[in-house]
Amino acid sequence: MTASVVSTPPIRVTGGAAPDRPALVCLHHAGGSAAAFRDWDAALPGVEVHAVELPGHGVRAAEPAEQDLHRLLDRLDTELGPLLDSRPHVLFGHSMGGLLGYHLSSRRVLRGDRPASALLVAAYSAPHLARPAITGIDLDSVDDLALARHLAGIGGIPAALLRRPEWLPALLGPARADLRVCAGHRYRPGPPLPVPVHAFAGRTDPLVPVSAMAGWAAHTDAGFELTVLPGGHFLVQDEQAGLLPAVATALTGAATAAGTPV
Repeated sequence: MTASVVSTPPIRVTGGAAPDRPALVCLHHAGGSAAAFRDWDAALPGVEVHAVELPGHGVRAAEPAEQDLHRLLDRLDTELGPLLDSRPHVLFGHSMGGLLGYHLSSRRVLRGDRPASALLVAAYSAPHLARPAITGIDLDSVDDLALARHLAGIGGIPAALLRRPEWLPALLGPARADLRVCAGHRYRPGPPLPVPVHAFAGRTDPLVPVSAMAGWAAHTDAGFELTVLPGGHFLVQDEQAGLLPAVATALTGAATAAGTPV
C-alpha cells in the first residue's frame, strides 16, 4: 500500500490511501508522534490507517503543543469530524491517546454523530479510575532531569538521554504539555458508550495494571474484550508482534458487528 498524507490543519492525518476501506484513526501516547504507527498500514491491509499528528509533535514540532484537554478535543472534533462522519471508523488510542479516543467517542455519541464501530484502548486506565501515576507529577515544579529519569524508568525515553541534559528541554516540552492534557480529565458519570471497547494491557505495565484496563468494561454496553500482552506500558513500540494481530482480530470483530467488511 502506498502511503499518503492528508493534511487537514491543524491536525495532520497520515495513512495509506484507501478511501473505500474503513478508517482506523490512531492517537499516540504522551510525548509521542504519529511515527509510532508508521508500520501499521502493511500489517492491517483491511483498513486505511490514519495516524494523528498532534500540534507540537513529530513533523509539527514547530507548532505549540496544546496543554488543555478540552481545547485539544475541540480541535480534534473539528479536524477529524469530516472523516469520522463520512465512513465507518475505529478509534485506537495508546496511553494518552486512549483518553482522547474515549472523549472523542463520548462527544460524538452525545451529539448524535456517527459513532465509531469500536474503541480500542491500550495502556490507559478506565476513565473512572485514578490516572496513571506519571500524570500526578507536579509539572510546575519537577525539573527536566527528574522528569526524564521518571520517563526513562518506565521505558518512555532511552536512558542514554540522561547523559545529555542539554537535549532535555526540547525533548520534554511536548511530554509536559501532554501530561497537562491528561491531568485535565475529570470523570463525570454517564451512560456507557453504545460502542464496543477492546482494551489492550501490558502484563508488566508499571503505570496501568491489568485490573485498571479491565475497568473499561464499565464504559460500554456494546461488548468488551480485554487482551493481555507481554511487556510494559509501551505496547505500540515494544510489542507490535503481539499487538498488531490482536488489533486485526478486534477490527474484524468490529466490522462483523457493524456489517462492514475488513
